[in-house]
Amino acid sequence: MDLHPSKRRKLNGLVLDDSQRGSDTSTSTSSSAERPASQSINRNPSKSDQSCGPSPAFQYGARRGQTIYQQSTFSELQIRELLNGLRPKHEQRMVRVEKVMQRLKNIIDGIPRREGLPAHEAQRILEQSSNVRIPFAISDPRAASDTILAYSKPVKIDLVGCYARKTTILLGGRTTVDMAVTMPSDLFHDKDYCDYRYYYKRAYYLACLAAGLENANALDLELSFTYQDDNRLQPIIVVRSSQDENRSDLAQAICDVRIILIASSDLFPIKQTLPAKSNIKRFATSTLAKDASPFIDKPSISATAQELQLKHEATSSLRALGNPVVDSFKSLFISKVYEPYKMYDFLFRISSNKGTTTVPSRENDIGPLASLADDLYEKFSYGLGNRAILIHPMVPNQDHCRRIVDRGPSIDDKTASAHFRHFWGDKAELRRFKDGTIVESLIWDDSDPERSVIGQITKHIVHRQYGQRGQADHPNSDKAFDTLLPWQSATQQDVLRQFSTVTNAFESLCQILRAMDGLPLQIRTLSPASPELRFSSLVAPVAGNPNRLGQPIEFYVQFEYSTRWPDDLAAIQRTKIAFLLTIASRLEKDTSVSTVRLGLDSSKSKLLEHSFLDIVTTHNIVFRLRIHHEHEFEILGQFLNGQRRFLGSKEEVALAVTEFKRTYTHGPAHTQAVATLITRYPMLSLTIRLLKRWRDCHLLSSQIRDELIELLALRSFVCPYPWATPGSLRSAFLRTLAFVASWDWQSEPLIVDFKSDLTKQEIDGIHLRFEAWRRLDPSMNRVAMFAASNIDREGITWTENRLARIMATRFTNLAKASINHANVQGLELNPEALFMPSLAGYDFVIHLKHRTSAADRKGFPFKNLQLSRDSNAIDAMLGPTRHFFNELQWLYGENVIFFQNESAPTVIAGLWNPQTGPRNWKINLHYSTVPWRKRGDAEPQITINRTSILNDIARIGINVITRIDEEVSKRTSKCQP
Repeated sequence: MDLHPSKRRKLNGLVLDDSQRGSDTSTSTSSSAERPASQSINRNPSKSDQSCGPSPAFQYGARRGQTIYQQSTFSELQIRELLNGLRPKHEQRMVRVEKVMQRLKNIIDGIPRREGLPAHEAQRILEQSSNVRIPFAISDPRAASDTILAYSKPVKIDLVGCYARKTTILLGGRTTVDMAVTMPSDLFHDKDYCDYRYYYKRAYYLACLAAGLENANALDLELSFTYQDDNRLQPIIVVRSSQDENRSDLAQAICDVRIILIASSDLFPIKQTLPAKSNIKRFATSTLAKDASPFIDKPSISATAQELQLKHEATSSLRALGNPVVDSFKSLFISKVYEPYKMYDFLFRISSNKGTTTVPSRENDIGPLASLADDLYEKFSYGLGNRAILIHPMVPNQDHCRRIVDRGPSIDDKTASAHFRHFWGDKAELRRFKDGTIVESLIWDDSDPERSVIGQITKHIVHRQYGQRGQADHPNSDKAFDTLLPWQSATQQDVLRQFSTVTNAFESLCQILRAMDGLPLQIRTLSPASPELRFSSLVAPVAGNPNRLGQPIEFYVQFEYSTRWPDDLAAIQRTKIAFLLTIASRLEKDTSVSTVRLGLDSSKSKLLEHSFLDIVTTHNIVFRLRIHHEHEFEILGQFLNGQRRFLGSKEEVALAVTEFKRTYTHGPAHTQAVATLITRYPMLSLTIRLLKRWRDCHLLSSQIRDELIELLALRSFVCPYPWATPGSLRSAFLRTLAFVASWDWQSEPLIVDFKSDLTKQEIDGIHLRFEAWRRLDPSMNRVAMFAASNIDREGITWTENRLARIMATRFTNLAKASINHANVQGLELNPEALFMPSLAGYDFVIHLKHRTSAADRKGFPFKNLQLSRDSNAIDAMLGPTRHFFNELQWLYGENVIFFQNESAPTVIAGLWNPQTGPRNWKINLHYSTVPWRKRGDAEPQITINRTSILNDIARIGINVITRIDEEVSKRTSKCQP
């Protein structure tokens, strides 16, 4: 009910409300009375007043508030900057606003009176004489023949709301001004609170105001109807300046005027409008009285949904404030939250056939569209139960949303069972469970990855309740994204089942190693350190198929402590080889092992030449075993600190230290943490794998490490703010891409807290390391993206790169392009478009054969280079294209940046290192050069010999290359094998 504000003050002929409290711009609730003089603030307190200090409760509250403010991540500068951008300059705008309000008041005062007529006659005359349609939100008043509609001059026009209290904010550079128009009480009868007659007359009065404003063309106004607080029973008028007339007072004021209708506070007795009263009399015998919810008696369903959503958002905000890792200021005030395809896990599009009334029992109450929305809300609430935290918007409960069995009422409860079967139809079935109970139940299908349980429920409800009149579809559902993966998954059990082959093979191998006799030392730990063993590889190995992308599944063995280990790196490596040979000799006798082969890493540094043992199981799954010995790290540290003499450079030692920690320390810890979280978050594995697919499609396989992709995906789950934890593949994938696109890695580190146990001091320490790296490497040639976690606080383990800045820039630019395309397409997004690479920005592109079979290698003339039959599994796993790419990296990696899609190697793209560009002549350059002279320069320079290098690449890859396209010379050089 609209109530008249109790106290206002004059301002240039208008009345300015000075007594309302809060930030609500509406005048539909009663305002508080002005403070009595006896309760006014005492500006000159007496001595007795001064002697009374603050109470203990007040002192405690003050101290507590100060502590919270000091611990808050908000800085005073941030708050001040935010408020400066939101506060309008009232002093400059008030003069213009007053002129606009005075003109509007004069127009409204001049609107002629309309005598009382029956509803149908008044509506016909008004709509024929103007372009205004009466905004009836309830049933057509022509059904109530005794309703008399009239119009007369308003009692009062008031300037109210936030602008009057100087608490309004700027949105898009505009502000909102509320004008309250008080309707005369003589237009209403004593019983108009019954049967919606008040709302008929209110809507007619508002339409008369709109018609009068429309006839006043002098202001060049744009008028529209909207709803106050989304309440369809309270339509209002929004007045904006015409876009063609920028010189008007309203345009110069840069504001929108909302005209709100209110009534006198004593129009109806308050006891007649209490929630317990039923004010629908006329339709007492109709279905409307049984099913409708009178909006004047209790809150609407949409209001309840908004309240639940507000509580949900407030809870999420509090969690963000309590997380020390989160930039809560950015999360709460800067980040754009309302982006449906990222905000919501499930998007449903409900449509009904034209001319069909979907909810006959309610459309006379609030209109067909609102009745359908409310009816869907009630039915979804009943059908989904605890699967959803919110219905509108849809926020699933991750603990229950994938439940496939629903238990209904007991067979003994006849009424509830009948209602259950009537609602669900043939889907309901009677079942007896193991505990002996016999209840109505529902069984949903979780075997199809294209159909989520919530999607099945919503479609069934729409089809069951509305038949052929209603349809439900899911734009941009997980189906469209899941099909982009090599292996589709419907549930978390499917994800774990896909990796069961490799996990079972690894567990069996560990049992064999632990039970192995004759080793000089006992095995202490066996640590997995590979994406396959943390359920995050793009392709899960299965029996009979080789491993993913040519990479063996690595794990490390650590023996018990012994003083018999040598104190020299070379001797330690030879001891490791002896251990591996002993293990190999015993594994060759095991029936579950097909092939065992000893290998040594190929590196330009002796410190990085580590031995390993490749183990091929009978299922053709290749494991790579390495030995972890702690004393190696101690020796490397002594080399770095100068405690031991090393003939090489310190840079070589530092690189070896970083590689050792990455391999043996951070790798196993990262694998264990990710595997644990994947079992906690059902969508995490799919999100990681889809992000890797996106990275590979854009040829960044060799530049962006798997571990960095996993950290970025993990952030969307362990730190999802400002949203809730993602429950769908679509929302998780797009949120992660959006973060990469907006990540200012030049000034912000990425911090992922796996266990939510990072303290503020530890976070400050990570920031100090980040700032130290920025001072050490200001051009960011070595470290650009800084990604730390509670298990790796150094931040450079997975991001240190010789060309870090170039890779980081390309990575974020590709993410920006993808997310911009998603923003433009919205609900009509085709996910495949995000995975289509562009080859336009590369200096050259090497096109590879789609398939290179064993026949290509037959007839090789040198017997000593023939591959043995026992190594076929490993060779097939690596493939010639993988060997070719590694060879290019080895030979030209310092001069050329190579890009490849390892999951589908059809091309290798290249960019020339900017440092190889034109320069003055210099001896001992590590690449081939040719003279180069810029037009107008007297002295020639030199540059890298691109033609010679490309010809060498063509000769090396003669069996795998079809052609090389060189963009720089604007021509195509081809190499035919």
